[in-house]
Amino acid sequence: MTDVDASGRPASLEDAPAVFALVNRAYAVEKDGGSLSFKRGDRYDTCAQVEEDISRALDSPMSSAFWVWFCHDVHDSDSELSTVVGVARLRFSGSVCGFGPFAVDPCYQGRGIGSSIIHTIHRLAIEHACSKCAIEVVNHRTDLLPFYSRHGYREIGTAPCDRAHNCDETKLVRPSHFVLLEKDLLV
Repeated sequence: MTDVDASGRPASLEDAPAVFALVNRAYAVEKDGGSLSFKRGDRYDTCAQVEEDISRALDSPMSSAFWVWFCHDVHDSDSELSTVVGVARLRFSGSVCGFGPFAVDPCYQGRGIGSSIIHTIHRLAIEHACSKCAIEVVNHRTDLLPFYSRHGYREIGTAPCDRAHNCDETKLVRPSHFVLLEKDLLV
């Protein structure tokens, strides 16, 4: 049972500061010396980068989407949906919906919000005539692979951490690559 109820909607430019903060909190385990670290710096360097991602989604709704999820305490009926607890950027290309960044606020992880977001991603992908969903997970994030496996994703290969895969290789502090995961939505 979860003690939060999350609701999602397309992001607006007003959400950018909250998205910037949440994504960088969620991806903090990847930077600066932790056991999962492989890079220097944050996922987003500036809030303007988030604004660009959101603007692209707003300008091209047939090829991309950027969603935010809010929550409130289910024990407090007067609570407003005000806390951003999750985000996902989606790209629709032919029959494939790629997504990422995908993040849940560390304070809310383990409460079913990530699963709720994944189900919404799958629904949006199908609405955009996609038959598959795909995500690239950096090889050092082995902690994430069981989550995706539980949701039907399977490894289909690897790819380099480079600009072509939305990775700034100048920030890498150890050799890294992406594990490519895919889910068939028609099964």
